[in-house]
Amino acid sequence: MDMEERVVINVGGTRHDVRQETLRRIPGTKLASLTKRTFHSDDEVKEYYFDRNSAYFEVVLDCLRTGQLHIPRNLCVKRVQQELDFWKIDRKEVGSCCLHIFTDAEEQEKEALEMSKEFGLIPMNDDQMTEKLIGVSSRRIRLWTFLSDPNSSKAALAWLYFYLILVVLTIICTALGTDNNLRIRKYLGNISLDEEALAAEFDISLKRLQLTISSKPQWMHIIDNVALLFFSTELFIRFVVSPIKGRFFKDPMNIIDIIWIILNLTIIVTTPFQESNLDLFIFAVIVDGIIAQSIGPIGPCKDLKTVKDDEFPLR
Repeated sequence: MDMEERVVINVGGTRHDVRQETLRRIPGTKLASLTKRTFHSDDEVKEYYFDRNSAYFEVVLDCLRTGQLHIPRNLCVKRVQQELDFWKIDRKEVGSCCLHIFTDAEEQEKEALEMSKEFGLIPMNDDQMTEKLIGVSSRRIRLWTFLSDPNSSKAALAWLYFYLILVVLTIICTALGTDNNLRIRKYLGNISLDEEALAAEFDISLKRLQLTISSKPQWMHIIDNVALLFFSTELFIRFVVSPIKGRFFKDPMNIIDIIWIILNLTIIVTTPFQESNLDLFIFAVIVDGIIAQSIGPIGPCKDLKTVKDDEFPLR
């Protein structure tokens, strides 16, 4: 190769022997416009010197060689963006496979700013913000971490296991509760029902109606009520300590939780009056059908995904 076609670029002590053709591959960049008269040229050693991090320059050089920018996961995305700005490389050069890395980083930065406002922190740079958020002596942020990140401590992991055990018990009770051999027929007093006509009128199955006019054994009710109290309390606490309330209500699983809890509470409140009031009984049939057909055990099952999710969810 002709020596005139090669350029030596020294970045932070690491020398790169590069063809001029490669440097000019993307017009308008700092490297494409290098000349012997630039500030960075050193005629004595015949190289261009830049006092920058060589690890990030590798990303830039790879972009010039391949025509696409790819971001290794071991590098800070914001630092990569700063490096692109320095070398005057447009973000449009980022490969489609790595675009989400930029968008995710921007979303996380936005969340960090919102958290700083939520917890009353003054504007600061990234390092200061991270240090401040970690050092906040607020029970609120510690509790949020405990509930949301099972990897934060052994206690948080134990909490997750307890949560999952209760979820499994709820699912088992839901399944066993449909077995007519285990269910107990409700006492309806003087109310007479044409089961087939009532099922047809409200467009529910006869089996669904029969399940409604019977009840689970007492031990199942105890488990259901304990689970409902637990999930309701957990959801309320998670909402109170949530750093970003807007995102909490944008999470579909949180909405399902809320609906599931409201419907189940409605059943509990109206059940004592069903034996003497036909209107309330029919209302219970409708609501119970909605729970069975639309929500079922989905609500408390949402955190099963936590087992395989290592990310810190800001919900």
